[in-house]
Amino acid sequence: MITAGLHKELYTANGKGVLNVDLTLHKGAVTSLYGASGVGKTMMLRMLAGLEIPDGGVIKYEDETWFDAEQKCNLAIARRRVGFVFQDYGLFPNMSIEENLRFAVPDKDVALIQYYLEVFGLASLKHRRAMELSGGQKQRAAIARALVFKPGLLLLDEPFTAQDKMMRDVVGQEILKFTKEHNAVTVLVTHDMGAIFQMATYIYSIRDGLVAAEGSVEDVFLEGSSQRRNGVHGTVADIVERAGREALLILINDQVLELWKDDVAGEFERGDDVYLAITPGNAGILLQKI
Repeated sequence: MITAGLHKELYTANGKGVLNVDLTLHKGAVTSLYGASGVGKTMMLRMLAGLEIPDGGVIKYEDETWFDAEQKCNLAIARRRVGFVFQDYGLFPNMSIEENLRFAVPDKDVALIQYYLEVFGLASLKHRRAMELSGGQKQRAAIARALVFKPGLLLLDEPFTAQDKMMRDVVGQEILKFTKEHNAVTVLVTHDMGAIFQMATYIYSIRDGLVAAEGSVEDVFLEGSSQRRNGVHGTVADIVERAGREALLILINDQVLELWKDDVAGEFERGDDVYLAITPGNAGILLQKI
């Protein structure tokens, strides 16, 4: 288990802010950090990894202190045994995919390298260098490199942005499998709601530099909904006019559902993540922002 109190001044497009959060990250589980762009999610990952120094606070991995501002303790990055998948992938450009993975494997486990090359659809590309790959291929190679390292702490910063739904599911299942089999602490930062619902055990919702909500997926995203277990999740893809009325186009599992805007309560905008359910007795439709 990792316990972390993180305090850090932030400088964003909206000006100066302060990040002040307390986290408890459990082994064998995926914890998601969720929030708008610029709230400090990536900074939190970087502080856990040791790439950024908090202005204050403490980070502990079980009984080992990784960082303590008052005691002036800051454990070296190499001693934290962290696997980090960066948004820009961070592959060594002068190495092939296979060489990138081999570099990360302490015991040169050839079978393990081959496994991830196969399952991530990279086996036929293993001799290509990073510059010769598509964005999705680079991203999968970066995730594979992190997994073959067998880290105690796996940090994932938007790991699905370049993947289609099928490959996202494959990669997500492999991350879950690794987390459980190796009893790793895995921290996920993503705006992909499907990935969060598929993978996360616990969520911290970050707003204005603080933990605004925490708990299970249902606790955080569906609080107050009496039908939370009987609905579906989607995204407002568009708002269009039909015969003088506005209609919401809701994207659900690659299908589009059209609802009259005045049939549902609340204001919605394009891009809103929503929860949709039939209210008790089929009395109407419940649509709420997540």
